[in-house]
Formats: sequence, C-alpha cells, structure tokens
Amino acid sequence: MTALGDRAIRIPRPAGASARALVDELRRWPGVVDVVVARDDVGVYFASTPPATLPAIAASGAGGEGRDVELPAIYDGEDLDAVAAATGLAREDVIARHAAGAYRVDLMGFAPGFAYMSGLDPRLELPRRATPRTRVPAGAIGIVGRETAVYPVASPGGWHLLGRVTGVEMFGRCGARLELGDRVRFVPVAGERPLPAAAAGTTGGDLEIVQALGLVTVQDLGGRGRMHEGVPPGGALVPELLVAANRAAGNLDGAPALEVMGRVRLRDLRSGDELTIESGASRVAYLAVTGGGIAEPPPALLCAALGAPLHRGDTLRAAGRPHAPPPSPSLGPRAIRILPGPDHDAFAPDALAQLAARPWRISTRSDRVGTRLEGGTVARVAGYREVTRPMVRGAIEVPSDGQPIVLGPEHPTTGGYPVLAVVAHDDLGALFAIPPNGAVRFQYV
Repeated sequence: MTALGDRAIRIPRPAGASARALVDELRRWPGVVDVVVARDDVGVYFASTPPATLPAIAASGAGGEGRDVELPAIYDGEDLDAVAAATGLAREDVIARHAAGAYRVDLMGFAPGFAYMSGLDPRLELPRRATPRTRVPAGAIGIVGRETAVYPVASPGGWHLLGRVTGVEMFGRCGARLELGDRVRFVPVAGERPLPAAAAGTTGGDLEIVQALGLVTVQDLGGRGRMHEGVPPGGALVPELLVAANRAAGNLDGAPALEVMGRVRLRDLRSGDELTIESGASRVAYLAVTGGGIAEPPPALLCAALGAPLHRGDTLRAAGRPHAPPPSPSLGPRAIRILPGPDHDAFAPDALAQLAARPWRISTRSDRVGTRLEGGTVARVAGYREVTRPMVRGAIEVPSDGQPIVLGPEHPTTGGYPVLAVVAHDDLGALFAIPPNGAVRFQYV
C-alpha cells in the first residue's frame, strides 16, 4: 500500500483479478467513495483519512462479468491507409480484421468513458503516432498496441483512427456507454444512424448573462463514485468559496452557483436589476442565487463535454435572485503543505526539497484540469518508464520537461507522468485560489 495524498492509496493489482470484480469489492470497503483500476495497481479513494488496517482482497478473474455490446461502425478513418501501409495489409483487410475482433473492456481512464479494450488482431499492432493530434472527434475508433478504443468526447490523442461509431453516444449525462468487463463487437454499417432523441430543454430563463470575460460556468460541490468510468469528481475549483457564497444566500452548501474566473455581469429579467462580480485578487469568485441556487443549466464538467462555458446572451433558470458575494474567507497561509508522492523512484532523493526550496508562479495556462507551475524545473531520473497509474486531485505530476502540474477537479483519473508529491486535502482551496502569476511556496510535511 502506498499513500496517494491523505485521502487515497495505491495498492498493487492482484494478479489475474477482474477489474470489474475489484471495483465492486473495493467500493464496499468502509469509507471508500471511488476506485480506479490501472494495469499494475489500483487507486482507492476515501471520504476521509484511510484506515490503518484494510481488508484482504478476495476478487479474482472469475467474477465481475460484463455485458455483450455491439457498436455500429463506419470505417472511414483518417489513418486507414497509413495503417494498411504499416502492417502490409490491404485497406479492406484492416477493416475486416478490426471488425472481426472480440473485445473486452479492461480499463477505464484518460477521459470520461474512455474504455481500453483488449483483443485486437496482432497483425494490427502499432505504436502510438509519432505526433499526436490536438483534437480527435468524439466517436472516433482508434487502435494502438494490442488495444482498441472509442474516443467518447473530443480530445487530443495519439491513436491510429480507423473510423467512427454512429448512432451511439459513448458518454453523456447518464454515464458511460461501456463498463468494465463488457464484451464488445464493432458492426460495420453503410451509413449514418441518428442519435436517440434528447429530452426537450427548458426555454427562457430568469437571469441573463450580459457580459462574460474569462471562464464562467455553473458548479456545485461535484460528484463522487464514477472514477471507475474515467469521470473525475469535478465541482468547484475552490469549494470553500462556493460554500461561503451559498451560506450567505441562505442555500445548502452545495447548491449550484456561478463560478467566475474573470468577470461576469448578470441581469435579473424579472426586475431588470444588474449585478457584476469578478475574481479580482483571487483566481475565482462565486455568485450564488437565493432560493436554492441555479436550476438550469446543470453544473458543467467540461472535460466530459457536459455543459459549456457561459457567454453573453445565455440565460439561467433560478427561483431566487443573485446575491452579492460575501467577502472571501481566509484560506490560510501561502505555504501549501505537500505530502510525499508514490512515484519516488522517478526522482532524485532531494526532489521534494527542490520543490519546497523555491517560490513557484501560477501559470496563466492553468485551467480546471491542472494548475501549471512556473519558475523552475524538477529533474526526473534518466530512463524512467512512464506507466499509466491512478491519479488524484492535488497530485503534483512532473512531465519530462520538469515543469510541475497540480491536478485540479477535472483531472484525468489515470495518467502516465510520475507524481512527486500530493497537496494536503485541506490546502487545495488555498492553492487553487491563488491567481495567475501569483506566487506559491510549498511546505514538505
């Protein structure tokens, strides 16, 4: 067992254990709220400090069987000809071999609903593309190594694209189309199939966005229990500020409110009154609405393409009225406490001391996925082999360029960069409240 911050652990994955059976068993442990299964280890996430003694794992390969799923596929991918050339096969043979595969969902991660499926024909085995695409469209079918996958949302990616699924939403408000253990077949079809009709949305609204500068979204305190689907908890970047705004408005702590990284002006369409707030000296500010918060649109999880940033002309439905935000509560000193990370073998023995020895600057390239740190680098051990492992909010991972990234509420549930340290849970709000170009120091504990 290895600590992953102060509210999660990594444990070795038992040999031969079914991923689905592991998730089902570990979620029954006392205090567990999430589980992420990777190839070599398992991330177990707790509501508070993990207990000192944990039960023995009984899961085996015999349990956790999934469903039989068919995915309609159109084979017209950008890389078909390149895959044919690299494998020495005809284009039609590439399609036939992929469509003949009997696949199984082994892992979920990288993006919400992204299912790693084993069972690819060995003649189609290829390494990742030398240059990843900056954007792969949702629904694209990719292959790499001995695996295939369907991109559930638009995202960067380095897999070879053979085609796309049609008539199927791979991820949405109801969750992921595929689950751990599912047995999957791709069924070639000749033409497009429509997606199932969506429920009619509500028209009109009570509040209108008159101006939005920067990133403005609806957020609550996020959701737990879906990291095994590749879905991070999401929610407010700085929960303490959201709670303070809701309490001042007479709402429950987690009521949906506006999260503002920049500036927003809002008009009450019933009275004509306007209210402006901006994040100012903090990275983020929250605008609560009396009467229970914002009813529509629902909270956004941008990494899953659920919801979108709000812009001028968008409307919100809410029973009450915008409430001027209270003064920001104190989030403590700028010395942010950090705990040792689990991947110590990727760094020199003094790497944590390097991290704590200098002031860092919050990069303007930071977002809800990760807060980038500037002002220096942390050296990794030469030849370290990156392995996909479970991640956690607050993990300080170090890419090969040495510039640390602190994972935020929309972080990938798995990642290949080694984790040098993890921010203490109670200091996450203080870190994420620091504005771009603001300074931060870490205190190793």
